[in-house]
Amino acid sequence: MRTTIALLLGTSTSIASAQLVNGSFEDGLDGWQVIIYAGQGSVSLSTEVPPGGGMQSLLMPISSTQLAGEHQVIQPLGTLTPGTVAQYGGWMKALVAGAVFETEPSITLCTCDSAGNATPAGPELSYIGPQYSWSFHQTTMTILGAPPFGHYHCLNIGSGLVYQNLGFEVWFDEVFFAVDPSTSADSLELHAGPTFRPNPAADKLWIDLPAAPLSITAIDASGRTHDLKNFTHRDRTLEVDVNALPPGICLLRITTASGTHAVRFVKA
Repeated sequence: MRTTIALLLGTSTSIASAQLVNGSFEDGLDGWQVIIYAGQGSVSLSTEVPPGGGMQSLLMPISSTQLAGEHQVIQPLGTLTPGTVAQYGGWMKALVAGAVFETEPSITLCTCDSAGNATPAGPELSYIGPQYSWSFHQTTMTILGAPPFGHYHCLNIGSGLVYQNLGFEVWFDEVFFAVDPSTSADSLELHAGPTFRPNPAADKLWIDLPAAPLSITAIDASGRTHDLKNFTHRDRTLEVDVNALPPGICLLRITTASGTHAVRFVKA
């Protein structure tokens, strides 16, 4: 578990719907707060993007252990109700991989306070991948309890720490966080989503689904909602036309007679 104390730059924004804002960084750092450690540079934007990404990504220098703290970018999410099922993740790329890290670059659901303290409240998604290679990470969790008094939930992007100051960098893109506040872990089947292909998908997405869908809704990386009407279901294969969706991380919420299913994929 990591605890961070830092100087906060920017103003706090409470997202009542707990839907992440500007996770693709196409609008720069709008919606995000930046935590910078003196003497280690600052975050910036880069044109290096993952498959299906937009025009730019977030570039962060990896802190050295000499300062005993990592650069972070956070977005307040308000207070999430216990029992709510949440999904979050995104793309990461680093110039290094392996044992050089003391703390890996990561995306984590945290609780934060106005002083800039961030404490993990969910699984820490750490960068795992070949050197200088984009890798996608995501997780699903249930909010177990309310944050401490005076705290709120936030999504935390951390640069990580290395054993020596070698000037490494890390990239993040298509970061997402989504919940349905009206549902709980008992009513929303998100833990064991159906299998699907391909990923990324440009035109069609094929999903293994025994029951025929009643409706399909897509949420794109910017939080916009799309009702998908063009789909067919035969035997246990659902074919969905995703051609009209914008590039980036998309969440399909598929409602059937047996419940609600979620499929998260990359729209190429």
